[in-house]
Amino acid sequence: MNLKIIFGLVSCAILSVIVDGQERSPVITIGAWMENDFSAPWNHNSTPPLEPSPFPDSIVVPSSVRGLSLVCNASYPVEWNFHRERWGGKSRLQYAIKTTRISDDLNVKGFSTELSFFSFESNSITGNYTCQKVGYSGLSDSLYVFWEGGSPPYLTLAKTYRKPVIIPFRNDSQSFTLPCIVSTPSITPILHKEVGDHEVVIPLNQSVTYEPKVGYTLTDLPDPYGKYSCSVGDVEEDGDGDIVSFTIINADDGPKPEFNDTIRHGAYFHIDSNKKEITCCSAGPKGPKLKLVQCDHPTICALAKHTLHKMESSKKRNGSCSTIGMRFRRAGVFRCAGAGIDIVREYFYPMPEMPQHPFMQEKPTKKPGSKDEKDSTDASVTSTTSATPTKDAPDPYFDWKEADQTKMMLVTKIKGPLYVGENRTFLCRVSPFYYAEGIVWGVGFKNESMQYYNGLDGKVPDLFGGHGHPAINNRHFQILLGHNQAYLDITIEKQLDSLVCFAPVWNSSEWGSKAISFEVKMPTSPTIHGKDLKQVTWYLNDTMKSLVCDFDGEPTPKIIWKRGNRTLARNTNTKNNTSTLSFPRVSLFADSDFECIATNEAGSVSKNFHVTVIHSSSSALSVILILSLVAFIIISLALAFMCKRMKSQKNVISHLANLAFKDVNDTSRNGTAGLNTTSHTRSNVSIDTNGVALPTSSLPVSIPPTNMYQENNKGINGFLSSNHPDGNLDEPRSPTSLNFSTYQKF
Repeated sequence: MNLKIIFGLVSCAILSVIVDGQERSPVITIGAWMENDFSAPWNHNSTPPLEPSPFPDSIVVPSSVRGLSLVCNASYPVEWNFHRERWGGKSRLQYAIKTTRISDDLNVKGFSTELSFFSFESNSITGNYTCQKVGYSGLSDSLYVFWEGGSPPYLTLAKTYRKPVIIPFRNDSQSFTLPCIVSTPSITPILHKEVGDHEVVIPLNQSVTYEPKVGYTLTDLPDPYGKYSCSVGDVEEDGDGDIVSFTIINADDGPKPEFNDTIRHGAYFHIDSNKKEITCCSAGPKGPKLKLVQCDHPTICALAKHTLHKMESSKKRNGSCSTIGMRFRRAGVFRCAGAGIDIVREYFYPMPEMPQHPFMQEKPTKKPGSKDEKDSTDASVTSTTSATPTKDAPDPYFDWKEADQTKMMLVTKIKGPLYVGENRTFLCRVSPFYYAEGIVWGVGFKNESMQYYNGLDGKVPDLFGGHGHPAINNRHFQILLGHNQAYLDITIEKQLDSLVCFAPVWNSSEWGSKAISFEVKMPTSPTIHGKDLKQVTWYLNDTMKSLVCDFDGEPTPKIIWKRGNRTLARNTNTKNNTSTLSFPRVSLFADSDFECIATNEAGSVSKNFHVTVIHSSSSALSVILILSLVAFIIISLALAFMCKRMKSQKNVISHLANLAFKDVNDTSRNGTAGLNTTSHTRSNVSIDTNGVALPTSSLPVSIPPTNMYQENNKGINGFLSSNHPDGNLDEPRSPTSLNFSTYQKF
């Protein structure tokens, strides 16, 4: 069959597989590609820069491409088959597989499966990829991919196996193949065989042929056993070449199965779903080897089996048992090999039961993120932000025949009735290991009719992006698809009876289904108890005040509080048909009009509150007391300052007066004791120097001689000179009688 590379024309590919009602072979197309750049997204709108290939049904992907997706379409369920041989035991690749069923209602139009792979450097993607009818290889299409990767075109197995690859050969066979596969068709590796202590080059001839997609085929060799190698480029220690070694051994026992399936002598295995552990016990004293590869699609799990040939000793051993942990409770394949046991098992889990999802709640009437939506309160909704499995995890399945289809699906659980006119969003989520994408919602009515909505609106889905096209919106129904789940956005109608989620089984034409039953009621208009306008009076700075709004209605109304035109979000609480607007401390903000609004599908009602805030007497008294206290403190400080200043002045005056009397007394004593003085009498003497006044009473005063005044021209000397009759103390005078018996301070 000639390759048909049709980029972006998936719908044409689907039509090409159904001709005259006859089944035709699948068709492989290129879906998307990605540049070799960490930040580059998947490109769905252009053709990848492929290099020309000398072979039909093949493509050459240059190193500038790091991701590619292949889409296979048919009129029947299809699957990918890129079975790796035993020597391809170590996978360095990242694969993703997605299956999709395209249908009109439940009438199937086609089946699609997409294989995506991406790698930055590895050229191990090189190989043959076959899309075939599930379980039947007679209807298939193949594409060989040469993948250069991030390095020069080397041997694809060179980085996978460092040790020689063992290839069995039977004596009755005429030929065998050495998989010296390269990542570009322009390279032919050199074949060597070890002869004695040296290697010889085996040239191409009639018995030795080479094909880049297969390797070397050797036919009718006289001595086929021994060691061979294939090399490309310089294979010295620091060279840039690659080499792969092979050892051909005798296999007279005939072909052996890829894996044994043996459990005997008391060996066993067990999966603990709660602990997420696999335990395997051997029949001997030593724990077995245990390896696990987790996957999310049966084809990927089948591919992963070939990585289980290379086993390592388990790190967690306890006597004869070994344990390995599972990261997720999804799907996987493991191998346990030891004394009395050598098994390979695939397992997959049912969908875990989850708490009520936020999307399963009543849909808000306002747009998410709007002001009214943030400020509104819905008493009927319990917020749930996580979706974790239940405490007792379910046991896994090991066989498709054992699986319960309904347990591989998860749908919204309904609590209570639904009401006409309300908007609801329902979720259907299915296991990607069991179901394909292409969920269809069925909407059932009381007249036993059902309408189907697949969200595609007659368009082919985005097979790689996984989001589908924008959904149809008919009879208020809307579907949002993506990642093995579908949301049904619905406005409840009176004749609505049930909802059914239909999910396509990935490898058959069957549909799994799960129904949602409920009761539909007519809504009742909301009511608010009490008078429409309530007058409320509060005092300023009062605490713990609130406005209360008691309401009824079905479904439970949404309550919002407003102050004028402003919606209030803080300090509101709605519970058990009572909504409260709280005021921890009354401020002037509360002096306003407030409105409580109750709304549901049947209508809206409101109640008004007029709040008056007044200054209480206690508040006025508090202000007066505070002002009085401040005035008292100010006056007290002023008086204290004045007293301190007066005391300071008093001390200064007292000190000066003491100095004056001391000088007078000292002069009097000195004049009478050692000098011949003349007595003077002075009556009515008045002294007002420095604020001191002397009375006019008489007091004898001894006047010292002139030389004494000259030597002591200080103190009382200056004082008496001002009171001398002539204003001069140089002449001897008779002592003057002065009266110092009393004095007065000013």
